[in-house]
Amino acid sequence: MICDNMTKKILIITPTSEREMAEVKWLAPPIGVLRLVGWLNKHGHEAEYIDLNLYNVSGCGVGLENKLKENKWDIIGFSVLEDSLINDIENMMLAQKICPDALLIVGGIEAQFNYQTLLDKSPCKIVVLGEGEIPLTMIADGISLDKIPGIVFRKNAEPFNNEQFWQA
Repeated sequence: MICDNMTKKILIITPTSEREMAEVKWLAPPIGVLRLVGWLNKHGHEAEYIDLNLYNVSGCGVGLENKLKENKWDIIGFSVLEDSLINDIENMMLAQKICPDALLIVGGIEAQFNYQTLLDKSPCKIVVLGEGEIPLTMIADGISLDKIPGIVFRKNAEPFNNEQFWQA
C-alpha cells in the first residue's frame, strides 16, 4: 500500500450471534465498535457501523446485504467473538461476494487469540491484535502494512514459475 491520505469509506460490522443468544446477551450498544467509528470519523474517514444483532432481533434498520450494497466500501471491518465466529465468517463471505474490491479486516477478542484460523478460513487479509483505532486509521491512510503495529496480515506468495521449479 502507498500513502494516499484519501478519505476512505469504512463499514464496521458487529459480532453476529444467533437470535436466541442476541436476545439475552447482546442487546446493548456496541460501545467498542461505536468508539472505533467515532475515532475513524474524527481522523478524516467516513465510517459507519451495522449492529446485526439488533437487526436480527428487532427487524429495525437494514440487513447486511442491503448495507453492503449502500456504498462502495473501501474497507469492511468485522468484530469477532468466540460465540459469533461462524456467523461472522459467513458475513465475511457475503461481504467478499458483494464488495469484491473492499479490503476485509477482522478484529475483536476472538481475532486476537485465533488470528491464524481467521486468516486461513476467511477472506480477511488483515487481523488487528488489540485496540483497533491506530492500526485501522493507518491502514485507511494507506500506510504500508509492514510499518503498522498491532496487525498480522496474509501475504500471498508468488508460486514458482516453470523455469524456477525446474532449477530448484
